[in-house]
Amino acid sequence: MATRRSGLDWDRLAFRGCVGLLAILLIPKVLLGVSVFEVFSVEPWGHVTFDLPDEQGRLTLYRKDSRVTFGSLDSSIEWAMRIELPDGRSLESDLMVGDGGEPPMVFHWLPVRDGQGPFLALENRDGITWVNLAAACLEDSQKPTEAIADALRCKEEQLPRRTDWRYFGRIRYRLKQWEFVREDSWPPDDVAIPWHTWPPIPLPDPGWTFEVILRPYPRRTSAYLQRYWIVVRGPSGARVDAWFREDEFGMHRASVHWLPATKTQGPYVRVGNSDGTLIDLRHLRAFQIYRAATYAGGSSGRAEGMVRHDRLETGTIIYSTTEDRFVELFSDGRREARLLEVPETVREAKSMLLGTIVLFPKIEFESARAEVTK
Repeated sequence: MATRRSGLDWDRLAFRGCVGLLAILLIPKVLLGVSVFEVFSVEPWGHVTFDLPDEQGRLTLYRKDSRVTFGSLDSSIEWAMRIELPDGRSLESDLMVGDGGEPPMVFHWLPVRDGQGPFLALENRDGITWVNLAAACLEDSQKPTEAIADALRCKEEQLPRRTDWRYFGRIRYRLKQWEFVREDSWPPDDVAIPWHTWPPIPLPDPGWTFEVILRPYPRRTSAYLQRYWIVVRGPSGARVDAWFREDEFGMHRASVHWLPATKTQGPYVRVGNSDGTLIDLRHLRAFQIYRAATYAGGSSGRAEGMVRHDRLETGTIIYSTTEDRFVELFSDGRREARLLEVPETVREAKSMLLGTIVLFPKIEFESARAEVTK
C-alpha cells in the first residue's frame, strides 16, 4: 500500500529544487562571467554608419552575434550592409557569416580612375567583400557563398583590376557600441591584422601580384583543411587560389620562387622548396609537386610527379619503390592514377627566389634580393 509523503518531505523537495535552480543561474555567472540566459541567445543587431571617401555615399554596417556556449566567444557572426549612394540609389546585402570571436573589420578604397570605380573592400579574417559602387554590385572571397543574392553579384568585368588600394579605417567595439575609426596607416598600430598581407605584392611580370591569407577556404575536400593560401592575380581578371605548406614542418616559413616563361611553358610561381605548390600562370592552374630520392640500379636520383589542386576526387599519394614512380591510390583500393609529369622548365631551369612568407606570429612577406636557386 503506497504511503503519502508528509508535508515536511514536500517542503524539503521544494527547497532543494530552489537551491538547484539558483545554482544553475549563478554558477555560470560567477565562474564564466555569462548568465545562463546568454546561452543559445542571439544578440540584437548592432550597427555603425559612416561616410565613404571622396563623398561617394554612406555605409551602414550591421552585425549580430549568436552565442551557443558559455563564455565570451560567439559561434557565428552575421554581417549585413546598406550603402546610400550620392545619386539616391542604395545597395543592401547580407555579407559573409563569420566563425566567432572579435575580429576587426577594416576598409580599403579604390578611387575612380580610367573610367573604373570607385570600389570599396570590406575585410576581416573570414574574407573580403568587394563593392563596385558605380555598378551597385558586390562579390566576396568565400566560394561558394549564399550571402549575396545572384542579382547583386558583380560580373567578372565589373570587379576591380587595380591593386593600389588605400586603407581608410576600421570599426571597433567600445563602451558597448560600435564605432568607426578613420585612419590611413596600414596596418593599424593598435590592432593585429595577422591573417592577410596587404597591399598585393608584385611579381616580376607586369600586372601579376600575389597575396597571402591565413584561412581555410570552404571548397573541395582536398583543400578544406589547408590553412595557408596564396592568391595570384593577373591581367584581365586572371586569378589562381592555391594552398601551400611550410618549407619545413613547424618552421612557419615558406619560400616563394619565380620561373620565367618560355615559348611553350610558364611563367610559374613555386611556393616551397623543390617540392611544394606550383602555380601555372599561363593556364591558371595550381599543382602539388611530390619528389622522392631513388636508388634504382645503385645510383641515386629523384622521382617526381604532381597533382592538380582542384581535382574533384582525392586519394593517398605514395611512392612505389618497385616501379620508381608516384601513384595516387583511391579509397576503394582498386584504382590508382599515375601523377602528372613536372614540366621540363620546372625540372631543369633555375628559379629566382623572390622572398619568404613568414607565417607566425603574423603573416608577412620578406623580400629577397634577386637570388637564383635550383
